[in-house]
Amino acid sequence: AKQVHVSLFCRDAMLICAVEDDGAGFDVNAKLNGGHYGLDNMQRRVGEVGGRVMFFSEAGLGTRLTVELPLA
Repeated sequence: AKQVHVSLFCRDAMLICAVEDDGAGFDVNAKLNGGHYGLDNMQRRVGEVGGRVMFFSEAGLGTRLTVELPLA
C-alpha cells in the first residue's frame, strides 16, 4: 500500500475504527473460509466484547477494515 487512512470516531454509543489502504487487496471470503487465523482472531476477539469487524477488499482495489466496539 502507498497510502493508509485511519479514522476513529464515536457514533450511537459505539467506538468505530476504520483502516483503509490502496494496496493489492484480497478475496475476503477465501481468507475467512481458508483458515486465515489473523482475520478469524480479529472477529473472535472483537465479538467477545460485543463488537463486530467488517472486511471489505477486492483484488487491485485495496482493503478497508472497520471495527465497531460498544462504549458501555
